Amino acid sequence: MLRFEVQRYFNLWGRQNRQDFDGHFKFGGHSLQPGQPWENQEYRGEEGSFAGVHHNQNSEYSALTIARMLCGDELALTSTSLGGPLLPVADHLSMGFDRPSAMFEAFRESEAIQLIALLNHLISHSAPKVGDLLRYLRKKNWDSFANYFTGADQIPMDVARLQAAYSVAVGLLM
Repeated sequence: MLRFEVQRYFNLWGRQNRQDFDGHFKFGGHSLQPGQPWENQEYRGEEGSFAGVHHNQNSEYSALTIARMLCGDELALTSTSLGGPLLPVADHLSMGFDRPSAMFEAFRESEAIQLIALLNHLISHSAPKVGDLLRYLRKKNWDSFANYFTGADQIPMDVARLQAAYSVAVGLLM
């Protein structure tokens, strides 16, 4: 699974390349686009109208392809999250990958690699201290986990997903 984050791409590349960025991308709170930065993200190719980035995986990959053409692989890939848990490629070093493209290719090869990367992320990410993410999971403190894993703005949606995933996992073990 891939999620291309337009607001991250703007911060990494678009801010210094506004004309090219604005010709291909939109996101909430930028250039009169309504919503929060993670909302109303759109893209378009050289011609045509804007379409939603997060419509499906095809649209995610199409937006990423345009970003790669504009600025190259490594910077564009840094603006994505990958795998089932949508791990931020910007944190590739802490998960054991020397380049964003190495993480991208490895995630395409194996779900086991994604799981190892998730564990590395949980172990190395500060929340606020290193190791806290694992402590939150052990205690089933879904709110704190969601706050530090994806951010405060997504807590209600993430807590519901975490609780559902936990229920499924427990059911598999019974």
